[in-house]
Amino acid sequence: MKKITSVKIIMMILMGMFLVSCEKNPITRLTDPFEEGALNTWSGVFKIYDDDLITGGNVAFIPSDLSPPDNNMTLDFLHTSNNPPEGKKCLRFSWNGQDQDWNGKNEHDWAGMSLIVATHWSLYDATPSKDLSAGGYTKITFKATAIIDSNTYVKFEGPISTTTAAPARGGTRYLRLNSTELGDWQSYTINLSNADFKSVKDYFKIVIEYPAGIGTTSYGNGGIVLVDDIRYER
Repeated sequence: MKKITSVKIIMMILMGMFLVSCEKNPITRLTDPFEEGALNTWSGVFKIYDDDLITGGNVAFIPSDLSPPDNNMTLDFLHTSNNPPEGKKCLRFSWNGQDQDWNGKNEHDWAGMSLIVATHWSLYDATPSKDLSAGGYTKITFKATAIIDSNTYVKFEGPISTTTAAPARGGTRYLRLNSTELGDWQSYTINLSNADFKSVKDYFKIVIEYPAGIGTTSYGNGGIVLVDDIRYER
């Protein structure tokens, strides 16, 4: 009888340890992904989005400085239509082309979203940046497609913002793609240096641009951008 009781006690302890470890891993992975290996130095891959946002951070609309939802922009992390290339879901961002408030003025030639380190957009400035350079990352890879007009572009960026002139397609530090280049699901790469990952506050940005609207009252139709399998890689 004592022997049976001892076995039961041991089994209960082992089961408890198992449950605690199962519960701890996903929580710790979100709050401190580096320690749990999601940001490890040996795999050479840090997943930003793969059927779900797995950074522990949040999202901000730009230039509105608002959390989703917004009247003119929508965001769905669990979109299941449009045949996601990886898993069952993808990220869907849309803008109807109408005004976004930015520093007291209306902006209608661009709008976007950013996957941020902060847990809420209001904490963006107060949240310290992350030094991810230990992972040895030198590029961002992702899969994307879009529904946009021929006079509209989509700009994809990583942790480094680039506003200087560059080739239309880009390739270094950002990609600016047109409707033809985003017609079907394809794989894309943004090349960076490892130093670009040293002070990360924005993991990944999607910006829909309507250049014809700059300096005019002309409004575009915005667009829909679908993205999947976003990664930092060596």
